[in-house]
Amino acid sequence: MQTFFYYYVTKQVTRKINNLAQFNLSQTKRIIDATISSYNDLVYQIFTDDEIINLVKKIDYSTNSDEKSEALNELNGKLTILSYSKNDIRSVVIICSNGKIAGYDRTTGSSNITLWSDYDDPRSIKIYKDAMNYNRNIIMPSIQMKMNDKDIINIAKKMYDLNNINSDGIGVVIVSFNENSLLSDETNQYNVNKDGNSKNEYNFIVDDKGNIISFPIEKYIGYNLFNLSNDDSKINLEELINRFVDMSYILDGKPEIINKIYDENTGWTIVNVIDRNYLFKDIYELHKIMILFGIIIMVFTILVIIYISGNLTKSIKDIVKAMKAVQNRELTVQLDTNVKDEVSIIAYTFNKMVMEINKLIDEVKYKTNKQKESEIAALEAQINPHFLYNTLDSINWIAIEHEEYEISRMLKSLAQILRYSIYRSNEIVSIREEIEWLRNYVYLQANRFTNCFDYIEDVDENILDFKIHKLILQPFIENSIIHGFEGMHKGGVLKVRGGVFENGFIKIIIEDNGKGISIDKLNIFQNIDTDDDIIITRSFGIKSTLVRLKMYYGDKFKFSIDSKVGYGTKITIIIPIIRDEVMT
Repeated sequence: MQTFFYYYVTKQVTRKINNLAQFNLSQTKRIIDATISSYNDLVYQIFTDDEIINLVKKIDYSTNSDEKSEALNELNGKLTILSYSKNDIRSVVIICSNGKIAGYDRTTGSSNITLWSDYDDPRSIKIYKDAMNYNRNIIMPSIQMKMNDKDIINIAKKMYDLNNINSDGIGVVIVSFNENSLLSDETNQYNVNKDGNSKNEYNFIVDDKGNIISFPIEKYIGYNLFNLSNDDSKINLEELINRFVDMSYILDGKPEIINKIYDENTGWTIVNVIDRNYLFKDIYELHKIMILFGIIIMVFTILVIIYISGNLTKSIKDIVKAMKAVQNRELTVQLDTNVKDEVSIIAYTFNKMVMEINKLIDEVKYKTNKQKESEIAALEAQINPHFLYNTLDSINWIAIEHEEYEISRMLKSLAQILRYSIYRSNEIVSIREEIEWLRNYVYLQANRFTNCFDYIEDVDENILDFKIHKLILQPFIENSIIHGFEGMHKGGVLKVRGGVFENGFIKIIIEDNGKGISIDKLNIFQNIDTDDDIIITRSFGIKSTLVRLKMYYGDKFKFSIDSKVGYGTKITIIIPIIRDEVMT
């Protein structure tokens, strides 16, 4: 029974450890994805910046050498600022289509000496070619590009002239950052020591080509696992990872528990390796004690049975009953040790064993709770949005003191917009609340564009208490203001109308008398497929909103857009009615 109990406990602990390791790997994956996403955001920020695009175009196409040099210096300055936006950025570089390089390298502290300066023609490097031939972001470790800095990850994206989206690219933006930001101390808390000796657990990353992307010991970064295949073409990457763990000898040849998770966003496999002996140290010791006491108990019991079997019958039955209770996971059972016979030794040992098991269980719970507390503390460290509201309120009172009432009103509107947008952004609100928020938003936009347009609202009172998902209308309003009234100084009219369309549906119309949309661009809007990936064009906000509408209402919502150049644009949205009684 002791052997069975040991086997059962070991199996259960192993299963729970694997589950915990998989959970931790999932958390690590999310952190890595969030890290990559933050650098992707920086790339998008750069290649959608109109000023940067204009500077790149001057470098590419200007025939005036002074103008080209001035544009290069100005672009270097902008990229220098962006390179300090995150701690782990190594460099931010744009390789123009004519081969010129603009950017900044934080390691060299120079715009002239970067990771790409040693190439005679940087347009010949793989990451540039791949980015120019591929519309999405390219994520490429330096180890795949034969760079000296093998601990660098590069994200590249083709740059377009947004005024002529169908033209060839004008260059490639490349953001390089340190690979150790992927597996920080928080995600790799049992990292190896500086001398290479392990502390019991470590994580590392392998790409789909078998290259080690990140590893606690730098010498292994860039190692290709297929070097271990011995020309066996049938061997898979999972088996190579197991071989590599044994070959690296990080845990001094001790038995290990290996867990893996695949990140479909990057094509990487995140591996967690744990020292099995360390995890089961207490259980191994308990097993030895159980074996020792088992032998003692058996010998003692045989001797007692031989001499005084009759007197021990009751005590033995109590022990058997208690052991069956433990077998049924009743770990609170205790034997009476006040019995005045030799069997009390067995009872004492049994009680001690149960206490040790409970102690081990409490330790596991304590460690789990500590980990959860650490994760919660990390979440609580995020910036409190109330700080922003209070700051805006302070600025508002300063504006009032200086009798800047228009500024005060704009600050109040901005604060209301922020509070409405940030707090429970996916909740359902009344159309009345959404319309009130739109008034504040349009007010701020009108001030921004020097009141070049008038806002007219014609919403049926009967629908104001119906429900709608927050921030559904804003992208369409913004599209009309920014693109429809672009270049206008006065005379613009923006109308928002709403009413019951038919039984069970409401219709909302957003109409402007702005510039209108060309036939080519109108076809793009009208043929947007909400099942495809979001296209990075002017329709990005509308595309995202249509995806949300389809997610909320399925095939029940209808969308149409009519426009004529010089006469304006009309957007019609039909959605099902949501009332309070259907809210949960």
